[in-house]
This record gives sequence, structure tokens and C-alpha cells, in this order.
Amino acid sequence: MIKQHLKSMALPAAFILVLSSLVYFCYHPVFSYDFINFDDPIYVTDNHAVKQGITYESLRWAFEIHEDICMYYQPVAWISHMVDVELWGLDPGRHHRTSVAIHWMNAVLLFLLLRCCTKSFAISAMTASFFALHPVNVDSVCWIAERKTLVSAFFWFLGMGSYLIYIRKPGFFRYSVVALFFTLGLFTKPVMVTFPCVLLLMDIWPLKRLDTAPTVDIRTALHLVSEKIPLFTITALWFITPFLSHTLLSNETTTELVPMGLRISNALVSYVQYIIKFFFPANLSILYPYPTFVPLFKSLISLAILLTMTTVFLFQYKNKPYLTIGWFWFLGVLFPTSGLILGTLWPAMADRWAYLPHVGLGLMTSCIISDLLPLFDKFRHVITACACLFIAFLAFTTRQQIGHWKNSETIFKQALTVTDYHYLPHLNIAVAQIQKGQHEKAREHLRIILSHEPDHKEAIYNLGLSFYETGDYETALRFLFKAIDLQPTQANAYLVASWALQSKNQTNEAIRLCEIALEKVKKKDGILYELAFLLSASGEKEAAELKAIELLSIAPGHVNGMILYADLLMKRNDTGKALQFYKKALVHEPGNVEALQGIAKCQASQQKETSTIPPL
Repeated sequence: MIKQHLKSMALPAAFILVLSSLVYFCYHPVFSYDFINFDDPIYVTDNHAVKQGITYESLRWAFEIHEDICMYYQPVAWISHMVDVELWGLDPGRHHRTSVAIHWMNAVLLFLLLRCCTKSFAISAMTASFFALHPVNVDSVCWIAERKTLVSAFFWFLGMGSYLIYIRKPGFFRYSVVALFFTLGLFTKPVMVTFPCVLLLMDIWPLKRLDTAPTVDIRTALHLVSEKIPLFTITALWFITPFLSHTLLSNETTTELVPMGLRISNALVSYVQYIIKFFFPANLSILYPYPTFVPLFKSLISLAILLTMTTVFLFQYKNKPYLTIGWFWFLGVLFPTSGLILGTLWPAMADRWAYLPHVGLGLMTSCIISDLLPLFDKFRHVITACACLFIAFLAFTTRQQIGHWKNSETIFKQALTVTDYHYLPHLNIAVAQIQKGQHEKAREHLRIILSHEPDHKEAIYNLGLSFYETGDYETALRFLFKAIDLQPTQANAYLVASWALQSKNQTNEAIRLCEIALEKVKKKDGILYELAFLLSASGEKEAAELKAIELLSIAPGHVNGMILYADLLMKRNDTGKALQFYKKALVHEPGNVEALQGIAKCQASQQKETSTIPPL
């Protein structure tokens, strides 16, 4: 009995080992890659709360609503990045390792789930291989900011596994585990709203909980639907609470800007593109710009293709239910990201959005191949070889696509080879080149943007920054003031303009500019720090201290603000309080040199005071 059980486990174990090796082979180059300058700063590198790691303040921040940086509620996603920072600091290679590990776990979980559901090793192994090695999934794995996609999928698969355990022996506790994983997934990425519907699809096939012979059992169908009511209730609560509605509405692109007709046309064409990219993954890009116009014939052809495939699969339901279930998995799970509701900077489509929907297409393809084997028994080796070649092709293409993710320049230069003009690749390449000191190259990209969009605020600001860094302060100020005129709420433009004015020894003008900025900008912490620093340098200690206090009241974890405030306290000989703030800064940023030096000065000052106290 034990030998037979071990024998039955040998093949799945061997497959998991091979799959793990292939995932490592494809993805291990990413372990030496950098963060990129698109969304990674929001999620990790410039996010003060995330950079604290796991603290009470950072966890509290994770569960707050942040409509200024994200259009939906995702505390679990934030926490996953905080855990990485806690463990690895800001080493991008380590963050990449975590993402690859989660993707690998997702692939293994998918294999085990399908193995339990379908009882077919071939179907589960092929589907998991497509999922693990498909180049469309490279975005989700290599883009650190897309950790939310990986983590939500992880909870998705855990929820499905818990559901399998529940249906074997229904009970409140087991159902609660399903609901828990579903809620955690929702708190990671809203795409989880389709999870209860996919459980209903699974009930039909492969679990076959709905008796369809000779007629549909209505009572069973109603029971299966009512069984999901708690999950649908969680979804409804998600929609009516501020967790989604408040943040979504604040970032939504209105129908006046993008008409509903264009949204529907783009969604239809994109659905077909996702299908094509599953079988022929070419010309992949981090960005597919949203169209200003979709030709009518494209929309009609796409609609005809989708309706035809849906009709054919429905007619084949009785004999080949996997076609219907896999197809509706694909259509349904992709629907929340179809673009009928648009957020800021919404693309026409995105490879990362296909991470879970493509599982449906992979399942359909695997089942079709599995069905062909007994029908063409003489050619079963040829069919198997073709399937293996397709998987090898996916792995090879994945390895190639991963090579584009080394840094911001490489990924956006690749985007330029795939897409028509869009400002974003040029802007992000320019920002990366400015950081490297390659200012002439950066200005070329920024001028390309301005040749298409003469009043592009970010391009104008970055030209100003580039000229500031090369010491051409007059030209820098001309661009920076233009950026401020176009977008008075842009804090960075005020800051760089203030630095340029200081470089020209115009400190009073810089102070006045910062005071104006405080009335205009929403995010005030950078301006407050700059103003406090300028006032301190100008000898206005009391005014500087007030601004430092105001800064720490709105940004309690601002390390440079704490150090500046502690410096000001030292100047008025409040050594004890200054020491507290130096130590607090060190807690938030261990190893900070200025904080360590400040602590040493405080301790030396206290020792000196102690030694000068005359004996009684």
C-alpha cells in the first residue's frame, strides 16, 4: 500500500522538480536586475512607509487609503513589500528573488490543484508549464511593483485549494478558510472579485457538482449559487466601502475623456489580442498605449470572433465541458481589467492582466491535446513532441523577454521598438539617463516628447532638472518656472527651482518661492523641509523650528526632518530632546551617518556638562 502510494507520487514529484529547474533557468538572470523607475518608486524605493520595513507606523499606513498614489485598496500588497525591505533592505536582486519564488509557488499550486480536480497528470502538467514559462507573465514576475499580481494569484490558488477541502467535507471552519484567502486576495488586488464566479465554473467542471444528465438539477444549481453568497457578500462590501469606491472614483477617467464606445471597441480588440499572445507571444511590451480611435472593422471582426468562439464552445459543452469552462474563465477573469472602467494612465491592454485569465486558455489547450492523444494513437509521440516544443518555445521566449528587464533604460527602449509614439517610454528613459549623468541623451528624448506635446509638464520639468545638474541655472529656472506655471501643484519643480536660486546666491528668493509653494502643493513635506533648512541657514532659528515641527506633524517618519529639528534643538542647548530625535531618526533609518554623529555630539555635550558640575 505504502509502495503504491509512493509510486503514485513519484511522477508528480519528478514533474515539480523539472518545472522548478525550468523556472530557475528562465528567471535567474533577474536576480541581478535593478528596480525600474516606473511604479517601483511608488511601491518601494521612494515610499517612506515601505522603506521602514515592518513597524507599527508602516502597518497602520498600509491599511489606510492612499488615493494620491493608488486607485485601489491594497494593504496586503504594501505589506509584502515591507516584509521584503525588513528582510533584504533595498537590494533589488533579493526583491526579485521573492517575486520569482511566489511565481514558482503559484505554478506548483496550480499543478497540484488541477491534479486533484481533473485526475489527469498530462492536463495539470501542461497547464502548469504554460503558466510557469509563458513570456506574457514576465511583466508580473520581473516588475517588482507588480508583486500584487503574484500575491493575489497566490491567495487565489490557496482559496481554490481550500475550496476543494471544503467540498469534501463541508463545514463552517473550512468555508471560513476559503473566505479568508478570498479576502486577503481582495486586499491585494481587486481582480479577486471574479473568484466566486470561477468557483461556480469549477463546480460544473471538473468537479461535476452539477448533475446535467438528463436535465439540469435546479435545486443543486441553486444550492451551489447560494453556497457562494458569503463570498459575493464580501465582494459587495468591497464595492460599497471606501476601500474601493473612494480611491477608484478619485482616479477614474471619465467618459467625457474616453467615450464608452471607444472603451468597448478597445476591450473587444484587446480580448482577441490576448488570445493571439497566448499562442504567439511576440512584440511584448511593458506598455500598449491606449488608442485614440479603433477602426470599426477591427471591432466588428473581434466581436464576431468572440461570439463565434463562445457559441461553438457552448454547443460543445456536453461533450467537451472544458472548452466552455476554460473559455469563460478567460473571459470572466479578464473582465475587470477590460477597460470599461478606466484609471489614470490606463493602457489599451497589459501583459500582467493576463496572469490569471490565461490559465483558462492554458487549461483548454491542455485538454484538447490530451483528447487528441487517444484519437491519433499512432501519432501520440508526435503530438507529445509538439506540445513539448511549444513549451520549450515559451521558455526560450521568456528568457529573451526577461533580458529586457535589466533596468529602466532597457525595458523602455524595448517598448519603443514595439509601440508607436507615447511619451512614457521616452520620459522614463530620460529620467534614468539623468540619474546616470547622461544629460545630452536624456534631452534628446525629452525634446521628442515636446515635439509631439509642447506643454508636457513632466518633460519640461526634467529638462529643467537636467540643466540644473549641469550647472546651467538660468536655463534650468526658465524650464522650471514654465513647469510651475503649467502645473502649480508640482512640488518637485519648486524644490529644484529653489536649489537653482540658492546656487545663484538668491536665498531670499528661494525662501519666497517655498512659501508660495506651500500654498499651492498638496504634498508639503519636501517643501516644508526645504523651507526649514533655508530659514535655519539664514539664521532664522525660531521660524525654522516651527516649520520643522509642522513637517514632523504631517510626516512623523521624515528622517531628514528629525535630524534638522534635532540640529536646531542642539543650537539652543536642548541636548536631551535633540538626542531623542537623533535616536528616533536612527530607528527609522539604521546607520544614518548624520544621526550617529548627532548622537555622539549630544553624548559628548552631556558628559561635558556632567564633568563641569562643581562638587557639593
